[in-house]
Amino acid sequence: GFARVSNTSRTPGTAATASKSRRKGTLHSRGRTPGTRVHVRRGGRLPRVSDANVIVEGGSNLRVLVRRSATWSILSHGGSQLLRFISNIVLARLLFPEAFGLMVIVNTLLQGLHLFSDIGIGPSIIQNARGNDPAFLNTAWTIQVVRGTVLWLVSCVIAMPVAAFYGDPRLTWLVIVSGLSAFIGGFNSTRLHSMYRDVDLARVSIIELVSQGASILTMIVWAIVSPSPRSLVAGRN
Repeated sequence: GFARVSNTSRTPGTAATASKSRRKGTLHSRGRTPGTRVHVRRGGRLPRVSDANVIVEGGSNLRVLVRRSATWSILSHGGSQLLRFISNIVLARLLFPEAFGLMVIVNTLLQGLHLFSDIGIGPSIIQNARGNDPAFLNTAWTIQVVRGTVLWLVSCVIAMPVAAFYGDPRLTWLVIVSGLSAFIGGFNSTRLHSMYRDVDLARVSIIELVSQGASILTMIVWAIVSPSPRSLVAGRN
């Protein structure tokens, strides 16, 4: 039930054509790494190297992909922790401890809402066989927008009760404004999840680091101009 695809475009003296190869059950592919064979279902399309269903037997492409992804994952995690460490030191000098205490309450509340409402949109795009289907991606994006909107509305509803429970009226607007991050995040492109599906961690890492750097810069500048919990909220959104 499988046809074999092997690379002979760079092998001298090869005269077999694609039509003859198909009759023998073998397809010859140009532009692939020598010695790499890919199994595809008979009658189906030739898969891209980035497809999750490709089986690389030669091992060279797979090893390069794994090394590159591991390197970018390490760099991304290390860079993220370094940026967070630097921002904590700077903001600790600019803001009063009470601001961090208020944001701990807000972040804990919003993180809880995110965890309880997580329906696995990202993993579905990454693992599902229809992960590259535009109709499937549009449906996932719509669900993501609805979820983000609902989370923000729930944040608006519980803001006043939370402020009353802790006896601090400032928590009302802090929860409402911070909850906007869920609403804004709902409009994120599904292309981010598709990058994980294609193991394109280089662009994912760059996007995440740039986003984190911009958020930290916003918090620091705001804290210099107006040292208040608003600077932490601005960086979150």
